[in-house]
Amino acid sequence: MQQMIRNYSNLRSFIGNPVSFLDGVYSEGEKIKKMRIGPGEFILIFCPEKAREVLLDKSGSYRQNRNIFKKIIPLTGANGLVQQNGYKSKISRLSARSIFSNKAISRSKGIIEKNCDSVFSKMKSNQFVDPLKIMTELVLRNALEVFLGVEDREFQKEIGIVFLELHILCGQRMLNPFSLPLKIPTKKNMRILALSKLLKSKIQKHIKRQRIFPEGSILFSFKDDEHLVDHCMTFLFAGHETTASSLAFSLLLLAKNNQYQNIESIRNDDYLLSLYKESLRLYPPAYILVREVQCDNYLGEIPLKKGDHLIIGLKQILNSQSYFQSAGCFKPKRFMVKDREIDKLFFPFGLGAKSCIGEHLAYIEAKIILKNFLKRFEVSTQDPEIKFSPMVTLHPDSGQMIKLKGRTDVR
Repeated sequence: MQQMIRNYSNLRSFIGNPVSFLDGVYSEGEKIKKMRIGPGEFILIFCPEKAREVLLDKSGSYRQNRNIFKKIIPLTGANGLVQQNGYKSKISRLSARSIFSNKAISRSKGIIEKNCDSVFSKMKSNQFVDPLKIMTELVLRNALEVFLGVEDREFQKEIGIVFLELHILCGQRMLNPFSLPLKIPTKKNMRILALSKLLKSKIQKHIKRQRIFPEGSILFSFKDDEHLVDHCMTFLFAGHETTASSLAFSLLLLAKNNQYQNIESIRNDDYLLSLYKESLRLYPPAYILVREVQCDNYLGEIPLKKGDHLIIGLKQILNSQSYFQSAGCFKPKRFMVKDREIDKLFFPFGLGAKSCIGEHLAYIEAKIILKNFLKRFEVSTQDPEIKFSPMVTLHPDSGQMIKLKGRTDVR
């Protein structure tokens, strides 16, 4: 009975705050720990070498946890790339290559620059702003235009309102292992289904009125795919989700560390990339990576059975003093020098066949946005700490305001 109480206490703690729960387990000192969380057997991994083994070297022995990904189907579509595995995933990834070609990247850069100017030109010195709100608006606009070719601002707003509400509801659903199947008509389930249907209909409406599909867009790359709408939903989710939250974290970190806002430094693309990578290290959007064991095998000395669940504590790995010097501090310069050991430890976009296909574009977008923002403003804050919540990904809490100061040192 005591063991059962402990198991469900673990589950309650994990649901309440998975990051805090995993921090507590990691503090006990074990790099791999087998434990029960509720009725299920879980293997918690805080070792980068074993994480690489699961994600890369022996990835065929593991698969995405379907229970988690099923819960975001209303947001990604049932057949979008993020929901696919095996051969289907491989074919879709090949189709998506044109989205990240040199020509497509050049087009994307122009769109991002234009939208930066549009959003940042409306902001004023001495204004207090919420970085999450700003980055959500900007990155969602970029994703809609880059991936779907949506240029109409009013239509962008219409899709954005639907998408963001659906995103919040799916995030809540994802964290709750006891969420009821969508076919059960609870108030929340009915709202999720209605929003998902509305999002699909708006995407379909946009597709029908497009005479020419922009080269490098989802519409062009998947124009003959029967799951075109689902791919649009997936790329809208993926193109917005991690970049918006991680850039908001970047601005909050810079506001707390004014010494990294020197105008000469931020003209350097490598320096901007190091700022962003350090933000990803401290606050990785994919704070956990979950896999399901496909066949009986071993992870180190721990026996695994088919159906066991693995949780890779990515935030704990990236925040560990064992792997990063002054791990709790914001030190972007650690990424300014090529270091093979850090390269092995740093995988915020995952590894292997299910890693983020848009990683390269995410880095490009982040550099453009940070450069355009920081050449206009310095930022500061009085808040002593950065507050965050684990949802579908790790998000800074809304309402954490930063103060803008117009640049006088730009030449």
